[in-house]
Amino acid sequence: MEWLRLDQDESTRSEIERLAAENNTIELQSRLQKRIAFGTAGLRGRMEAGFSRMNSLTVIQASQGLAEYLLISETDVKTRGIVIGRDARHNSDKFAKLVAAVFVAKGIPVKWLGQVHTPLVPYTVAHLNAAAGVMVTASHNPAADNGYKVYWGNGCQIIPPHDAGIAKSIEENLEPITWDMEVVERGGPLVTNALQQVEAGYMSTVARNASISNSESSLPFVYTPMHGVGLPFFTSVMKQLGLENKMHVVQKQAHPDPDFPTVRFPNPEEKGALDLAKQVADRNGVKLILANDPDADRFAAAEKVDGEWRQLTGNQMGVLLASHVLDTYESRPDSKGLAMLSSTVSSKMLAGMAAADGKFHWEETLTGFKWLGNRSRDLQQQGYDALFAYEEAIGYMFSEVVFDKDGVAAAAVFLAACNRWNREGLTPWTKYNQLCEKYGYFEDANTYVISPSSDVTNAVFEQIRQNKPTHVGRRSILRWCDLTIGYDSATPDNKPTLPVDKSSQMISCELDGNVHFTVRGSGTEPKIKFYIEGSASTSAEARASAHEVLEDLMREWFKPEENGLKRELIGVFVIDSVLLSALLVFHIRGPQSTSRSSSNQKEHAQHRDELQDQSHGAEPHVLISHRLVANESLALLLVQTLEIVVTALKQRTSTVSSEDQKQRYADERNEVERQEHHEFEKLAKRERCEHSALFARSQGFEWCFGLLGVNGSLDLDEFCMASGNHDSIEDIDLSFVYEESFEEKGDDEVAFCKNQESTVDPGRATLVEKLEKGDLRQIGCQEQDDQDED
Repeated sequence: MEWLRLDQDESTRSEIERLAAENNTIELQSRLQKRIAFGTAGLRGRMEAGFSRMNSLTVIQASQGLAEYLLISETDVKTRGIVIGRDARHNSDKFAKLVAAVFVAKGIPVKWLGQVHTPLVPYTVAHLNAAAGVMVTASHNPAADNGYKVYWGNGCQIIPPHDAGIAKSIEENLEPITWDMEVVERGGPLVTNALQQVEAGYMSTVARNASISNSESSLPFVYTPMHGVGLPFFTSVMKQLGLENKMHVVQKQAHPDPDFPTVRFPNPEEKGALDLAKQVADRNGVKLILANDPDADRFAAAEKVDGEWRQLTGNQMGVLLASHVLDTYESRPDSKGLAMLSSTVSSKMLAGMAAADGKFHWEETLTGFKWLGNRSRDLQQQGYDALFAYEEAIGYMFSEVVFDKDGVAAAAVFLAACNRWNREGLTPWTKYNQLCEKYGYFEDANTYVISPSSDVTNAVFEQIRQNKPTHVGRRSILRWCDLTIGYDSATPDNKPTLPVDKSSQMISCELDGNVHFTVRGSGTEPKIKFYIEGSASTSAEARASAHEVLEDLMREWFKPEENGLKRELIGVFVIDSVLLSALLVFHIRGPQSTSRSSSNQKEHAQHRDELQDQSHGAEPHVLISHRLVANESLALLLVQTLEIVVTALKQRTSTVSSEDQKQRYADERNEVERQEHHEFEKLAKRERCEHSALFARSQGFEWCFGLLGVNGSLDLDEFCMASGNHDSIEDIDLSFVYEESFEEKGDDEVAFCKNQESTVDPGRATLVEKLEKGDLRQIGCQEQDDQDED
């Protein structure tokens, strides 16, 4: 077997040997048939054995390909060298040292940073004039993932044609030339410690961009690095700004932990990710929270407004930071003026600000800082001060620091802005609303549909082009931009200013009534994604217009029923652990039952058969060892919930039309099952809970939904806080209400409520209605969307 011939890492060799001994051909094919793809974001994937995964061998092969490509395409590579950094994930240290070993073996100097936050790599590349840089990180991906990000000599992420050139070079350099893990420790003339050369300069640059005139007047804040590497770098900047005494650190998330034990996903955008920070803030009377993701290239913030925590979206933060840059900008005599950028799927509010004031030049790029950074470089060379760029996925770039997103710099600049707004009697939220009053309110209606195949996606878009629509509902199309075929109705020659890609589907339109939308086929999942934004003088009007266009697009252009597109938000989704233990239960016993018996087992089997009949042959298979005790109305809701889930799974699997899709969905299924089991194992261990699992299986799909059995009694509010997901049960948005504690009933049965009562709130739609509408977010479920970058 080729893998066993090449791999010298015993941990991954043993994985393949075990699968071979088990004759697990499906898993072996999944791991070995296809190679992990190298793209503009480098590599990103699960850490396992196999050519399609992240592991020592694929890291060595990628490094050999990159090294050879640099030697061929760039001059002075053996003088300029390469910068290498890594985050604190599992295997990141090993992978980074193998990268170094390859470059040293090729005679290319290594500028070693060690464990750092991602932005320090492009900073070092630019500061030390290196030929390229590699950062070993998976950013905010799940704990089992890792990645390999490449920066070019201009300090920006790579763009075409470098990605294709490197990928081709990798294929031509697959035989490992070294497995030397001791290169960095031994040192030598080709290995230098670059951290001490650049760290102080980076901190000073960030502090200079976040200048604060009177630190004593600054507001206190809570900071969390989300179990990542950001704390030492952020703390150093705070000391330079005189703000270290204003900072309250979330100690449970302060230090690197590759398992990210207190959060479901280590992304500040995720529901519940800032809950511990909110607790720390509330205990200390603080109204501002700052957060980085684990590699500290992203930034999020929340503010307490009228007694409630309000987390700023990526678009809101982008506009706020842009307004601060504009207000504090000092033009140079030889400059063409200020330029700011945003991605094409981000809010158009920044464009509105540029048009209304005429005080800065605005441009948009495709999604990803590989485009934003490189275009900012171009504008700088043209004489503009391209100082700021952002995209809605909480990424913000300050080009005087790096030409890439930087969560530490963004947090520091945001604090400087807050200090200035505070002197004006404003908070971030009141400042944002002040901007909306001036430039208008911008609200979105973003979603996606699941497509049966790429052929269907292509056919749907082609049919739209052939129909040549002039309207969307009652709104006229004012501008049509098609980046697949290369047409833009707004340019003199009808050629788009953005890059054209015939291999992907993307259409953007501007409509009368101040609505803009982009629809595109996802590059990594069978989805068509919708980004729709309306603007108006009120938030409600803007939101209504965006949702109206969404429904018009579905009805007139995409026709889900006719084209086999699925709007349900059932698929790979993550359910909050507290909600999960309350909602997804197959069999619910009445309060009078406190022991297990043969009659109970018969009733389990009977109820399972009934559910199978009700789900129209979807073949659910359910295993339960812990049963929740609740009253009849709650039991009915729970059973109906599972019925809907099983039916939706059946509908989705019926759309699978190729072996590749089946394999992709099987990988997707396995990933969800693995993540669910891993996360509940951590929660159970931390809270000394026994746990079991519920499986819903339908035609090859299998979801693992964890259930918790609590040893002894535990106050439900304490349980919510311990899980890291909610401050209290009051934070869970359910269509029914239950009481305050779990009580132990027997060895492994958990009872709801002291009085066994549960009531339905008549003021809201029922849980079942929400599920049928696909409105999962309202009950705590969150889709796991694909990321074009990081």
